[in-house]
Amino acid sequence: MFKRSILAGLMIALAMVLYTKTLTLSNTFGSDLYKMAGAVIFAFALTYVKEQGLPLFTGKTGTDFSQKALWAVVLPFNLIGSALIAIPATFCGYKDFEILYNATVNDTPENMLFKAILCGALMRVACSSSSVYVTIGCVFAFLMSGFYHSIALSAVYFANLCTNADFNLGRYSMLIAIAVVGNFLGGCLITFLKDEKLVFKK
Repeated sequence: MFKRSILAGLMIALAMVLYTKTLTLSNTFGSDLYKMAGAVIFAFALTYVKEQGLPLFTGKTGTDFSQKALWAVVLPFNLIGSALIAIPATFCGYKDFEILYNATVNDTPENMLFKAILCGALMRVACSSSSVYVTIGCVFAFLMSGFYHSIALSAVYFANLCTNADFNLGRYSMLIAIAVVGNFLGGCLITFLKDEKLVFKK
């Protein structure tokens, strides 16, 4: 499970590297088509994670997956996978994470929590659906709306950790924690509304 959790985080971070590149092109040429193309890239990454059964924190939240494994293995190793892509990317010329970085640091904690809850709900729907169209639609919804996916957001912070001299590790660790909690609550909310049983395995 350790290696598969790393791979899940790696795939999400890889999608974020490409997504941030499309944001730069969108700002340059003034077209949302690039942003939509980035959403498609992210959607395919999530589809691969789902179809391969890779343990992704936002995909396992609110399910009968072992809670001990979710918090002790899946989440930390998803973050490791994210770092393994985001940090080397900054040394290979990918400097476009600043757009998303500035958007998050200027947001309030309560807004971040609300947006993370909505993202968690969408990811729960995306990963529990058997339709690839639902998965792609949920990804489009959360990216185009600016919701916060904790693993994707961690890639932005890992990248800025290497390139931003003003990076405050304590503050942004707190923001990631808010996103994690929000994603968890959003996933559990969908399970509750679907009247499914929340099973917290020991």
